[in-house]
Amino acid sequence: MKNTSETVITSRLCKLFNSLPFHSWMEPTVDTVLKRLEIIKQAATAVDAASIGLKKYAETNTAYIEYCTGSEMEPRGYYTPNPLLDIIASNYRRGRKVKKQPERLPYMVYHFNGNNEMIMIEGRGNGWDSFDAFELILRFGCFRAGFHYRENDRMPQRSMDVCIECKSENGEKYTISAYTVYFKNGNPSVSKSIRSDQIVFSGGMPCVDNMISEFICEADDRDYMEIFCAAESIEEIPNYEGLLYSKTAQDIEVIYDDAGLPFACKDRGEPCRPGRIKKPVLAGMM
Repeated sequence: MKNTSETVITSRLCKLFNSLPFHSWMEPTVDTVLKRLEIIKQAATAVDAASIGLKKYAETNTAYIEYCTGSEMEPRGYYTPNPLLDIIASNYRRGRKVKKQPERLPYMVYHFNGNNEMIMIEGRGNGWDSFDAFELILRFGCFRAGFHYRENDRMPQRSMDVCIECKSENGEKYTISAYTVYFKNGNPSVSKSIRSDQIVFSGGMPCVDNMISEFICEADDRDYMEIFCAAESIEEIPNYEGLLYSKTAQDIEVIYDDAGLPFACKDRGEPCRPGRIKKPVLAGMM
C-alpha cells in the first residue's frame, strides 16, 4: 500500500486508540474516563486537520454506494449500530435502503470499500451539506471510530460527534459510546457527558441494552450532578482532586418468542411495551 498522508494519519489514530487497553473502551469506568477524553480530543484534532484528504481518500477507495431514505435516526440512518433502538424507541424510523439515488430530499449516502466495510456517510437535504455534514469511519479490528461533522448555527463553534464501537471476540458484547468535541478558535474541548450502550447477545440475538451515562464535574457542582444527572453513584476521580464522576445505568431486556420475534420488554425489571418490528436490524454493526 502506498504510504500516503491518509494512511499515516490512520496508523497514528490506531496507535492512539491502542494506547488504552481494549477493555477500557469496552467497559467504561471512572479509572479511565479522563484518559478516554484526552484520546478522543487528540483523535478528533488529527482528523479535523486532515479531513479534506481523508474524505477524498474515502471517495477514492469506495467500491460501491448505497442510499437510505425516510430515516429519523442520526447520524447513520439505516445503519445506526444499536439493533435494539428500534424496539426501545419505536417512534423512530430507521428508514429503508434503496439502490438508486433518491429524487427527493433528504437522504443519506453510504460509501463501502472492497471489504464491504462502511468508510464514509454523507447526508443530503434538510440542512445537510455534502461536505460540512459527513462522517468518516475508521476500523481497527474489533474497534471502530466514526467522526461526524456538523455545524452549530446557534453557537460560534464547530462540533464533531465521535462514535466509538467495540465488539468482543466471542460476539456476546458490543459497546457503542458517544462523545462530542467542540472546536472554538481552533482549540478542541470535549463534552464531559458521555453516553454508552452495551448490547448483550444471547443465541445470536441482541437481548439486553445496558445504557450507561457518565458525567464529570467540579466538586462545587455536586448538587447539580445529584439533581439534574440523576446520578446513581458519585465518586472522586483517582489522582484528580476536585473532580467528581457520576455513573447512571439503565438495563432494558428484550424477550423473544419461539419464532425469534420480540414480544416483550423489561425496563429495569419492570414490563414495558416493545416496538412493532419484525427483527432487530444488525446491519449497522461491525
